[in-house]
Amino acid sequence: ADAMEDPIEKTPEKVAKSPNAFSVGTVVEVEARTWPGVNKPGGVARITKAHTTDSGTRYDVSYVVLGGKEKSVDATFVKLHEEQQEEFI
Repeated sequence: ADAMEDPIEKTPEKVAKSPNAFSVGTVVEVEARTWPGVNKPGGVARITKAHTTDSGTRYDVSYVVLGGKEKSVDATFVKLHEEQQEEFI
């Protein structure tokens, strides 16, 4: 019985400790992933779905500026988007 209880108890703990626990609809900044064999420019996106597993969290996103969608983006590449107010002189 203990073996079955442990994963259940640890799962909410992992989710709570996740630094990037974003909910659906949150506007985020997806980092560019451009290295040999990968050409994903990233950008400002809205979370459309979150996938939480034992190996971490991944997000499906819809890009706001350039359009397009991307599925299963690892949480390490996603951070909260901070709107910047530019001052014009």
